[in-house]
Amino acid sequence: MGDCECTPLVNAARSYADYLRSLSVHCVLASHQPDFFPYMGYFYKMFQCDLWVITDDVLFSKTGRHNYNDILTQTGPRRFTMPIHYHLANLNELQLAADSKTIDKMVKTLWMEYRRAEHFRDCFPVIEGLLGYATEAEGLAQFNEVCIRTLAHGFELDRDRIFLRSSRDLQTERKRDERIVWLCKHLHADTYYSGTGAKDYHIENMYTEHGIDLVYSDYQPIQYPQVSGSAINMSVIDYVLNCGFNIPRGWKRYGRDQ
Repeated sequence: MGDCECTPLVNAARSYADYLRSLSVHCVLASHQPDFFPYMGYFYKMFQCDLWVITDDVLFSKTGRHNYNDILTQTGPRRFTMPIHYHLANLNELQLAADSKTIDKMVKTLWMEYRRAEHFRDCFPVIEGLLGYATEAEGLAQFNEVCIRTLAHGFELDRDRIFLRSSRDLQTERKRDERIVWLCKHLHADTYYSGTGAKDYHIENMYTEHGIDLVYSDYQPIQYPQVSGSAINMSVIDYVLNCGFNIPRGWKRYGRDQ
């Protein structure tokens, strides 16, 4: 597979990046795999960027939280899992293994644990509807993307950001830093916003050589009222049902709010 042809979204992203830079504003790109109802640090990373790339043409990882995350129950954190037909494959090649009975059980679990949460009445129908979509989704990556984009819409993170998917819009054989640098150059972004965990493998001088600023996330786990005790870095489900679709106070956007 060679590099992709330009899709309409790629052209839109380039135009947006050029517009921002004409205003002397950095165009920030960030990317991440499509995780399953990810924690709020995922959305903080999205909050910081102008171009968001869902990287779904990479290998599934059993430790990557691609089909599970943690919710807070009366007995403490508990793994909340979406069953899949597992085999060694890219995220966009894996199928879900959830039937209506499985989804009903997952919905009931959330109802039992969160029915007394402050924003349950307003937000539970959104989560319930997304889980129900699992029986229709094309696969794991597409299901997670729909969930992430729906939640991003709830947080109003889609108002001034462009979302792209690597397997559809940005196909390339490049890996790791070469891939990221290519993404930035291809989409005319001048800044890459990275998670701190990537410090172990980023080749930082590669970004400098290509005129790209490499910025690491300063995310700090947030604390908020929780209906079942207290724990950090739970799934976004926990945050939304307790706090609604409200961006946490104190979040500041890189290069805009300083």
